[in-house]
Amino acid sequence: MERVYWVSSMLSWVIERGVIKELIIRGKNIILPWGIETADASGFYSLEENIGYRNKRNLLNSYSNDNSSFIHESVSMPEGSWELKISDSIRNNSIVRSATLTSIEDTILMDYVMRFRFKKEYFDSANIAGKTIYHTASDVYHLYPVQSARLNGSDITVHIEIESADCANIMSPNIYVRDHADEWVVHVRMLPQIVHKEVIKICNGWAGTRAIPQWLSNNILSVSKIRSYLLYRNERKPYPRIVRRLLNLNAFPMAMLPEGRSLHWTVKMSVV
Repeated sequence: MERVYWVSSMLSWVIERGVIKELIIRGKNIILPWGIETADASGFYSLEENIGYRNKRNLLNSYSNDNSSFIHESVSMPEGSWELKISDSIRNNSIVRSATLTSIEDTILMDYVMRFRFKKEYFDSANIAGKTIYHTASDVYHLYPVQSARLNGSDITVHIEIESADCANIMSPNIYVRDHADEWVVHVRMLPQIVHKEVIKICNGWAGTRAIPQWLSNNILSVSKIRSYLLYRNERKPYPRIVRRLLNLNAFPMAMLPEGRSLHWTVKMSVV
């Protein structure tokens, strides 16, 4: 397993197979692993190995040097296949991350996410869309069509900013901040703008986060009040814990990325 540790004037990091596992500032590791995520109706992919459902991945290329990292994978899921290229670099007080997903065949996608996770202990609050959020472990996705978000700490403040986003005219760029358990989660997230279909997923471990039959989703979501209730339900207003464990029904729009088309992110995280 490749493991790279590199020190700049301000930042140091640990990378394993394209996953930024540690980010050390003034002797403190302030993060949990960063990655890339996407899903279709029944498959889920994460850049971290051994996380996800119903996907097959093949490492095509991976390398790192003193201040950068690159990984190239091909991935197959139940509703498509694609290639992923990710490059990361340290630039003084910033990390610049670029990630491009290119479809090998027509591919269904629920979203396309660049994930950042920060330890709660170093940050008191978050700012997004002109709002200040405090950590109450609410697990609400504070999602907005914005270009940046900020986490504020007494010693460290970080700024996450979208530098470029190519959504292939089927998605739109967003950022959310979530106060999950003992961490802050920041997702730079493309969501469907042109909807190919809508599905209802059972989003928990025993179901492996998979969709119910499409004909049943279609019938249920044809009732507008039920659709409004289920659309991104657990993100907007998390179910009680017991409901999340037993059923956790959520409706999600899906986009279709045609063969040969790409989705691309360039995002900068800066210590400010």
